[in-house]
Amino acid sequence: MQNKNKSFIIWITFLSLILIVHFSITIMYNAPANPISYNYNQVLQSYMNPIFKQNWRLFAPNPVSTDNKILVKGYYHDSRNVEKESEWIDVSNALITKLHNNRITPLRLAVAQATTSSVEVTNKYQKDQEEYKQLIEDASKGKGEYPLEMRFLLNISSEALYSKYKMNFDEVKIRIQINEFPDYFNYISGDNLKHNEYYIELPRLPYNQVEKL
Repeated sequence: MQNKNKSFIIWITFLSLILIVHFSITIMYNAPANPISYNYNQVLQSYMNPIFKQNWRLFAPNPVSTDNKILVKGYYHDSRNVEKESEWIDVSNALITKLHNNRITPLRLAVAQATTSSVEVTNKYQKDQEEYKQLIEDASKGKGEYPLEMRFLLNISSEALYSKYKMNFDEVKIRIQINEFPDYFNYISGDNLKHNEYYIELPRLPYNQVEKL
């Protein structure tokens, strides 16, 4: 009886520690910027993405009013060494279609991370377009690393190209299509009911060698 009680206490202690660690990281991740979250940003991002990433835009005061779509085209050289390019293909739709065809699949996480990554790229690009482009170009030349969100977009974009064309490419170009629609308050007031669509087009990137999506 004492052994059972001891085992129970050990398990409760162990689970409690896990919950304490998890909620501590979640609080630091969601808290306003501070020295602790800045110093441990990489650790926080690695733990929270993609399963636990969250924000509060579902509620007030700033509900989601955009829909992002990831597009990609590939560049390659033919037998005469002439550069050719593919058509734009819809990476987001390819992932979602595969997920709908098989609900019991890890692709659910890939779809979630694709959405998160496209939003991260959009936010950073809009904050300082030239700086973000330069960061990507420097990484392509081996002068640094791609941001985490760009690494993910490059991977899924390269995989989507291979899945469609069954060939490898030299480079890819990623475009994020952003559809803005009126938010709840605009619908209520009747103001600004326009739907806007625009693109963010990133510099050409080296293609990642893959086998299948």
